[in-house]
Amino acid sequence: MLPSSQKPLSTEELMNARIQQKYTERMKKTYEILQLFNANLADEVFDNFIPKVEKSSIFDQRDLSAIKIQKVVKGFLARKKYQELLYEHYMQEEEKGLVRERMRMEEGLIMLENVRLEENIKEKQFLLKQQGLEKNWAATVIQRRYRNYKRQEN
Repeated sequence: MLPSSQKPLSTEELMNARIQQKYTERMKKTYEILQLFNANLADEVFDNFIPKVEKSSIFDQRDLSAIKIQKVVKGFLARKKYQELLYEHYMQEEEKGLVRERMRMEEGLIMLENVRLEENIKEKQFLLKQQGLEKNWAATVIQRRYRNYKRQEN
């Protein structure tokens, strides 16, 4: 109830007070939601923004105009900050993607090198086996000829 010494409020003043009250409640809810998302950003955007409304105070037109201007400016700054954060996040994800792609390429190159090395190893093993067979065959031929020679001498 209003004290008897105060004059009754006009409809416009009551509406402005209600609008301001609703606005303050909405800003508090927005602040709480933004606080959950990013506390630093919430504090930065809403730094001393939510006006402390006393029950007996009534905002005049200048105060409401100043609040609206603040609202527009802080909204602009919050959207700008959000765009910057979004761009930073995009760039980080892009960099992670490039790093993953580079890792895949390096893994692919390593796999190709491993395949090439395995083929070289198999080829070398085959050649060593062939050389061993050729040495065996040469030793067999020499032994055969030596035996034939020995038989002819006898």
